[in-house]
Amino acid sequence: MSNIVPDWFRRPVRAIADAMHGSEKPPQAVAAQPAPEHGQPRARVLCVDDNSQVLRLLKRQLGTAYDLSIAQTAQDALALMAAGEPFDVIVSDLRMPDVHGLTFLKKARELYPATERIILTGLPDPTTMSVARSAAGAEQLIVKPWTKSELVEALENAVRRRRESGTVG
Repeated sequence: MSNIVPDWFRRPVRAIADAMHGSEKPPQAVAAQPAPEHGQPRARVLCVDDNSQVLRLLKRQLGTAYDLSIAQTAQDALALMAAGEPFDVIVSDLRMPDVHGLTFLKKARELYPATERIILTGLPDPTTMSVARSAAGAEQLIVKPWTKSELVEALENAVRRRRESGTVG
């Protein structure tokens, strides 16, 4: 049997970059950077992924629109969360070598229940997603590779829910 593996699976970051600049829209035509509402500070977003290339891509796509922090491990993310103001949104990969993303998101939910959580994964399966949504309270899922417009829309929905809830922490 031949080893047929899709190119996006072997090179996920390249596939993400291609999706960003691919056939959809030219980069300058992708969803406009969201502006904070009058009197609202930029939303604080924490991105957690063990792949440094994915984190660089997230930073490039979101860094100017949000108050963005990045972490390569769940432990680093928890340290960032403890060190400052609560994050509005956490975007986390599920499959990480140190701590599974689901375990991290459950802990984040315990410590900061008002913070919105978004799952970032390259291998979505219905069972894991169902458990992640119920146990970790993650309302949204972003599948790798994603487009910038998908990412911005998911974040804007999460920020809106966070701010409409009016809770702190």
